[in-house]
Amino acid sequence: MTLRFMSLASGSSGNCYYVGTADYGVLVDAGIGLRTIRKALRQADIDFDRILAVLVTHDHGDHIKTVGCLGERCHIPVYATERVHTGINRSRYVDEPLRTAGRVIEKGVPSPSAISPSRPSRSRTTAATASDTSSPAARTGW
Repeated sequence: MTLRFMSLASGSSGNCYYVGTADYGVLVDAGIGLRTIRKALRQADIDFDRILAVLVTHDHGDHIKTVGCLGERCHIPVYATERVHTGINRSRYVDEPLRTAGRVIEKGVPSPSAISPSRPSRSRTTAATASDTSSPAARTGW
């Protein structure tokens, strides 16, 4: 299996990276607009619907602009530490607040959450199963 890393944008105007395989991937940060993310992925022949999650490194505006939209409108789980989620929720740079898509991860703390490629769709119910350890998809991880 080949792992692919690609910068969609990097710099003070916005940061967003793709990490994944030929089948699935995650975004690291989302500091650029949704249309720009979709366009960059399309140009790299990556299907936007194959994005399983967003991992947020920190809460600076150039890293979080679109996390609310990706989480709430696109139903993609957004993973960050509790402290980063607090910063996201207080930020004036986020286009839409995170209400249901936030998932907390902490360094050195085992997480019951898992990112699973077996998730069939991005409905609110399905996105919520990312933290449900009783489902087969959550137990297998990614």
